[in-house]
Amino acid sequence: MKIFNGIINILFAFLLIFAIIGTIIFNIVFETILNKQYTLDKLEETEFYIQLEREVKSGFEDYIYQSGLPVEIFDEIYNGDMIKDDVNSIADYIYEGTDIRTSEDIIRDNLDNKINNYVKENKIPMVGENKDNIEKFKNLITDTYKANVNVSGSGIVAVKDTIDFTQKTYERFKYMPIVSLIVIIVLIILINIKNISSIINTIAISLLSTGILIKLFEWIILKNVDIDNLVILSQSLSNLIINTMKDILYKISNYGMIFIIIGVTGVIIGSMIKVSKKD
Repeated sequence: MKIFNGIINILFAFLLIFAIIGTIIFNIVFETILNKQYTLDKLEETEFYIQLEREVKSGFEDYIYQSGLPVEIFDEIYNGDMIKDDVNSIADYIYEGTDIRTSEDIIRDNLDNKINNYVKENKIPMVGENKDNIEKFKNLITDTYKANVNVSGSGIVAVKDTIDFTQKTYERFKYMPIVSLIVIIVLIILINIKNISSIINTIAISLLSTGILIKLFEWIILKNVDIDNLVILSQSLSNLIINTMKDILYKISNYGMIFIIIGVTGVIIGSMIKVSKKD
């Protein structure tokens, strides 16, 4: 009978590891990937808007000098608030499915007004090649802005599709890990109802094993992925993804350390109870 109970305890301890890991994954996914506010907070924390504003300005510079127009014309055709609104519009699209609204039309109108004023003041004829060049230039500026803000249209759609799929999966299975966790713990208690040390040891070993697996996962990621030097499309986006990955890894690592401490403590307590019974 003891051998049978031992085998059952090992089986339940093994299943408990999966239930614990599943619960952790679902909690972290809900707190981070599926949480729009978390993403918005990360945008602020990584100074995403400020970095993106620099990238937009950098993207304009080559065209500005090629145009032959005074640099002053490009002052205040866009600002940080416009960029923030545009980025938040993309976040709304990803999480809520609303239409993406970016400010390239406003930028075009602002640029158009400044160029028209400059042309009138300097009596530059807006005909033929001059007119065509100015129109091409406006298109380049607005397209550059949109390209910098949107980064990758297809990429944004892919992110939205991934979030939608993850959300549906989460809603369908969100209670499964925690229910499995509770059921397995209850079964462990019922099977070992007369042996408290076995209950504590089985649960503690599962927690300890989970903690070790988590720390092993962290070690593998840190060893094989140079997170700090990831480059993804743009510096602003790279900073955001790097910060998010490190934060998620930190959360996972914390779980691992907590489970190792609780697991070791549980094994010691279970062993002490077992020894005291023998005495």
